[in-house]
Parts: sequence; C-alpha cells; structure tokens
Amino acid sequence: MAHEEIILNFMNDLGLAVMVGQANKVHVYSYFGYYVESYWLLLEKTINSFRLLRSEPNFFLRFELLHTEIQSMSIKQGSPKLTASHIDVFRKEEKRLIEFL
Repeated sequence: MAHEEIILNFMNDLGLAVMVGQANKVHVYSYFGYYVESYWLLLEKTINSFRLLRSEPNFFLRFELLHTEIQSMSIKQGSPKLTASHIDVFRKEEKRLIEFL
C-alpha cells in the first residue's frame, strides 16, 4: 500500500471516529490538527482526482469533513493559515521520514 493510501485511510478513519463520538474532537485537534491540515492541503488534488476517476464524490469524505472542522478550530484559535511554502517544507520533512523508515 502506498504511503498516500495509508495516510488517507488513517485520516478518514479518524474523521469517522470524531463523527461517531469515539474520539474527542479537541484532542484530535491538539494531537493531529497540524497533520490533518497539512495532509489535506497536500493530498486534496489527489482526492479530487480519485473522486472524478471513480465517479465517487464521497471518496474520503470523512477526511474532508475532519479537515473542515480542524480548520475552523484553527481559525478560532488564531493559528496562522498554512501556505504553499509550508506545504513544500512539510512534503520534504515527510519524505525524509519515509526514507528513514
């Protein structure tokens, strides 16, 4: 399984856990918010391509909903908006981590 699929499945499952009350939204924001926002920005085009290719508009919808919720919480907290340059740095950091493993 490709790295992207693992991340997408994890984020989608995390979104489901928040939706059904198995995971506390505030805790998810505290521990995973940075990764939810960063990976969404990094993989949004890939997700949309999958949705078009498979004619499945709900593909990874729970991840999208989780991202929307986390982004809203970030705005309320006054966190800075993530930029394209941030995503470039994030991509390089994650790539180094994968290569290390």
